[in-house]
Amino acid sequence: MKNSFLVFKFLLCITLFQSANLKAQDTVRVTPYFSKAGNLMYDIKLGTHYLITDKNYNILPWYSSDLGESYDFVLNNLWKFWDEMPYAFDGTKYYMIHRIRPFVVKHVPYYAPGEQDDDGIGGDQIQMILDSWAKLYAYTGNPKVLENMVYMAEFYLARGLSSATDEWAFLPYPWHTSQKADFTYDGDLRNGKGVTQIDKAGDFGFQLNNLYKMTGNERYLEAALKIADVLSAKMKTGDAENSPLPYKVNTKTGEVLWA
Repeated sequence: MKNSFLVFKFLLCITLFQSANLKAQDTVRVTPYFSKAGNLMYDIKLGTHYLITDKNYNILPWYSSDLGESYDFVLNNLWKFWDEMPYAFDGTKYYMIHRIRPFVVKHVPYYAPGEQDDDGIGGDQIQMILDSWAKLYAYTGNPKVLENMVYMAEFYLARGLSSATDEWAFLPYPWHTSQKADFTYDGDLRNGKGVTQIDKAGDFGFQLNNLYKMTGNERYLEAALKIADVLSAKMKTGDAENSPLPYKVNTKTGEVLWA
């Protein structure tokens, strides 16, 4: 699973929404024909599906010509995929870990630390899914969605923050460098242990504040305020050449690695 949230948004765009005036001549000289449902079809594929449009050449969803029905189908399928994601080495969901290689134990997908691969989370993937799930929960009211948001937030707060004594304290790290079985987040993929990305910290604080509003759990508000306090205290006046906050810092020493 790589960048699953980008895939999430991409699938919605491709399968649900109409194209901007798709013309017959844009279909590589393929002659369209009408289906039994009265929709125009083309012998060309978009991904693994043949292209279908209405009489105005607007792309239709593959699941159903009813946009609302297709919207619900895609959302529920994506949630089902996420909800049924296999567990990793210590009972942690796969999407909470980064760069591990799967292998099979008794025909069941099993994930262990140690070997790196191109799969797993990166940057602010958890923040993005918290944002997406807040909208999904508002749309569906499915309590399992909110439970999943709490699971991710609790996991990150327990295993992913810089120390209270650090120069940049209480900020989340984007990656776990040690590949330990506890999947503790402790650094940055490229710059190593003790390095964090400041914009990702701000995003996590924002999502924690939203989660506080949804649950009433003041722990999330307190964690968000700690992040905000650190960032506001470090902020400087910016201009066209200088950002108010750096991009990457060593949380313990305060060294700026990328302004």
